[in-house]
Amino acid sequence: MTRRAFTLAIAILCASIGWGCHKFVPVETDASIQRGTGVLVHLAQPTDIQLEAVTANRVVTIEGEMIGWRGETLGVSAFRLVSETGFENESWGRTVEIPRSNVAGLEREEIDTARSIGVAAGFIGAAAAVAIILGEGGGGGGDEPDGPGGPIQ
Repeated sequence: MTRRAFTLAIAILCASIGWGCHKFVPVETDASIQRGTGVLVHLAQPTDIQLEAVTANRVVTIEGEMIGWRGETLGVSAFRLVSETGFENESWGRTVEIPRSNVAGLEREEIDTARSIGVAAGFIGAAAAVAIILGEGGGGGGDEPDGPGGPIQ
């Protein structure tokens, strides 16, 4: 495996662990969650939410980043709104304000350690398999007479 391929594999591994290995953990609705933390908000009743020129209808779940509680209103920088029919609206970080009375549940995003270890082990195993298949450490090379790319006899 070339140094470039190895570097690419490591970059993909790190990105996969960072993006794909998270979970949401339920917390009390009045829990102190730091601003910018990933959250999943479950609404008590389907709600129409205005996103500039578009209205997301009958939203039941909002995924985004915590802005915080301002009195009796929860502010979330929303990325994804899911309706009761499963339709998803991307909102690209628009601020959504939800009355406390309409917050049925709140979940905080965390790294899933077990899944991260599993993904890392899978990538390391795949990289090792590729290295074995490509003959990492074997003889021959691009410019050597007995390696691939050498003179045709």
